[in-house]
Amino acid sequence: MYRSVDIGRRITGEALERILLEAAKELGLKARVKDNFRGEYKLGSVTLEERYEGTEIRLWGRVLPIATITGINKESESDWFAVSTGVVPHLGFGSERQIKAYLSLVSAKLPQQKRIGDTPY
Repeated sequence: MYRSVDIGRRITGEALERILLEAAKELGLKARVKDNFRGEYKLGSVTLEERYEGTEIRLWGRVLPIATITGINKESESDWFAVSTGVVPHLGFGSERQIKAYLSLVSAKLPQQKRIGDTPY
């Protein structure tokens, strides 16, 4: 299952990451954060430069992975993210009920303003 989640307002990637991690902790899930980079060669001096592509969060239960959250970019604002379970593209065994409980908690943690920047979240 791959589901796009409409936040309903713009939020910085850093604030979104904090909210997603807090919600996971409150539900007793483990969360692993991975910043993804892509290497690019620059000709002339032939140096490899790492470019930030985004962040993903893997949610784990006691033993098995629950879901993978993607669409987080710490360098910009966004009004969505995605949750995926199943075998492709990421391994996750979370039920629809678990995902809804997690997203309900995330929703409750979002400040109720139109544009979210460097707020306490």
